[in-house]
Amino acid sequence: MINKVDNIVFTDNIDYVSQTLFSSENKYCLIVCKIGAIQITIGKEVISLQSNEMVILRTEAFVGHFMRTPDFSGYLLSIDNRMVQELMMEMCRVEPRWWNVTKILLSNPIIKLENENYRKLLDTYFALLKLYMEGEQTEYRKRTYMLLAKAASYEVLAEINKEFIKEEVVDAFSSADRLARDFINDLKNDDGTHREVAWYAARLNITPKYLSHVCKEKLKMTASSLIQKVMCERIKYFLLNTDMNIKEIAYKLKFPTVSFFCKYVRQHIGASPLEVRNKERV
Repeated sequence: MINKVDNIVFTDNIDYVSQTLFSSENKYCLIVCKIGAIQITIGKEVISLQSNEMVILRTEAFVGHFMRTPDFSGYLLSIDNRMVQELMMEMCRVEPRWWNVTKILLSNPIIKLENENYRKLLDTYFALLKLYMEGEQTEYRKRTYMLLAKAASYEVLAEINKEFIKEEVVDAFSSADRLARDFINDLKNDDGTHREVAWYAARLNITPKYLSHVCKEKLKMTASSLIQKVMCERIKYFLLNTDMNIKEIAYKLKFPTVSFFCKYVRQHIGASPLEVRNKERV
């Protein structure tokens, strides 16, 4: 059975997976082989997984073709690019080496799951995820399985990082890698009052045009889009997790007027501040 809710797809039966399931190119897919073996065709490349191995793939090249042994047991988790960007931005903030690890992972996507306790931990996460996704869909449940999917993804990223550290993989940062990492750090550490690409570019001693070029190359998003994304996350946080009124939030984030703040929220989030608060707050 395929469990598909919003931007998350999960199944523990690979036979249900088809190419049409991944019609969007902005998705990433994790496949875990617990028992047996499986072959996955990605474009012209064939990837083989054995017992206790996992692979991370971009689904834009996914053709949905599998060959597996009769005893195969495993699962598949797919999340969209938006969630991946959030995870990677946070990982790069706490562990700068992720710029290296990410590049290496693209050419070495298969990770061995050698630790039994870790395999049990992953199984527990995905068993819970399956239960929540198969149950009644409420706003509370939606938030829960989104958090479970993120938590499971963090566990996967942590294992990948440990694997590369164990192998002592070293790859020197390029100047563009460092700029992208430093931009993400500045963006995450800012108080939310700076919304101009030029302000961040000045901190990095580069031009706004070059910062946008680096972001497109390394982060697959423009600098302006990343700033707006983080800004919207902050606005949602204040709307959903504090008792501050709209005027107080606008003042705290240094918008020139309340009306300009409301216009910004409607333009980038798609609803008024009150609509966001009333619709999504639990």
